[in-house]
Amino acid sequence: MKYSLLIFYFFPVLVFAQSLPGAEFQNRQEVDSLVIEEEEKGKPPKIFHAEPVFIDLITDLGARKGESALELGAGFNDYLGYTRYNVLLEYEFVPVDRLGFEIEIPINLFSDNSTDQMFLQSGAKEDRDGSRINALRTAVQYTFLVSEKWQTSLAIGYLNELKLPDFKDYGRETALQGNNYNPFLVAAKRFGLNYHTLILGGPLIKQGFGEEEVDVIWQVNSNFHYMIPGTRNFLGIELNKEIEDGDFSMVIRPQIIINLAQNLNLGFTSGIPVNKEYQRMSTFFRVMYDFN
Repeated sequence: MKYSLLIFYFFPVLVFAQSLPGAEFQNRQEVDSLVIEEEEKGKPPKIFHAEPVFIDLITDLGARKGESALELGAGFNDYLGYTRYNVLLEYEFVPVDRLGFEIEIPINLFSDNSTDQMFLQSGAKEDRDGSRINALRTAVQYTFLVSEKWQTSLAIGYLNELKLPDFKDYGRETALQGNNYNPFLVAAKRFGLNYHTLILGGPLIKQGFGEEEVDVIWQVNSNFHYMIPGTRNFLGIELNKEIEDGDFSMVIRPQIIINLAQNLNLGFTSGIPVNKEYQRMSTFFRVMYDFN
């Protein structure tokens, strides 16, 4: 049923994008050119790239000094036996051309939704985190290549997470539980006016304070987006892949990004796990406001 809803949700958009008459399509291509020209005008050079909804970039690739944005995200993940609700607030700013920073506060809330015996016997309920401000996240990203000829941008970045305790453990445990280190590389290329590709990946290194053991998860996120002709709206797919202790997992996230106003965008995605043992469907939306 959920998969049918996804098809129902995206099918009208696909039909609309592919059924434009020739003359109207030509006019919309001209509009697309103007949209991209508006986004890229100014110095230094900057390529207009679509960004994923779920795991987004720290700032625009090739971001210019003075740019800033505020984002609010919310959603839920359905697991075997419980549901996790996610809320996050992000602020991005660019003090120097191509160098951007981000501050993020994610909050996770949990509720049990099953007494399923398989779930209880698995031990997953005891192992999962409780409701909490998940972490204090700070990140930096530098775009070291912007090629107008090849419509390509390359960037490196680093995300740091200071892990916090569950709400119920405040005052009983130390304020900081551990740290996650996440260096990453970004590569993005636009084909023509409407087709956007992006790959983001790197290791996620988890370490609890006072512990010598370190967990390493390799993450690769690949994305493809199509800008609907004559609009600033995008239809796309995000593939979040992880390798941990030799085990591979992936979540497929079909998504849509709607331009509500000049500086305001809304992104929505649904997550379909391919081979997660306890994870089911998920949804997430992101509201993005640019101050530029």
